[in-house]
Amino acid sequence: MKKILILSAMMLGLTACPEPCEREVLDLGKLSDEALAWSPYVNESSYSLKHSEGQEVSFECIRAKEVRTEYMDYGDKCLEVFYEVDITNLAASYPLFSLYVFLQKTDTASYDCGIGVGDSDFWLPTAPDDDFGQTRFDSLQIGDYWYKEVYKMGFKDIHQYGSDDIYADSLYYNKSHGVLKILMSNEEDYEISR
Repeated sequence: MKKILILSAMMLGLTACPEPCEREVLDLGKLSDEALAWSPYVNESSYSLKHSEGQEVSFECIRAKEVRTEYMDYGDKCLEVFYEVDITNLAASYPLFSLYVFLQKTDTASYDCGIGVGDSDFWLPTAPDDDFGQTRFDSLQIGDYWYKEVYKMGFKDIHQYGSDDIYADSLYYNKSHGVLKILMSNEEDYEISR
């Protein structure tokens, strides 16, 4: 953790606005309760997914919010932007894949919600006009349970993988339970365990 903080401080020093320039500050504010509701995970709690061959995988949750700063240099003007992020990391009980939910302010009224499974990234539609190629179901049965307002998202950047690579191909998600199902490129899957 100490190395990360030192590295972050070094990066801030390297990316800070050069002097002299007219400096403007933009604070995008905090994530709203509506935004934070996209991630139902509770810090220091355990969650489980069941593999299609029956093995149950436990995930420990670490969730934290932080304010980040980004500097943009426009020659004689530079902009310093402050924005809040909420990061949920779900660490598997054995080496499997990384799993995270990432919420970030994008302007004073908007935010993004991304989900990562290994190197596969998925985006949720947080605004009415967002279209990332997702499908929305009013209700959907996964395993023995029915879930409301489920989004199915496919992974778009498959060109980065070779034919023998295994990656998360698609993801089912809802606000009240989080990751409901992960379909892998090798026909295996992981489902929420209740």
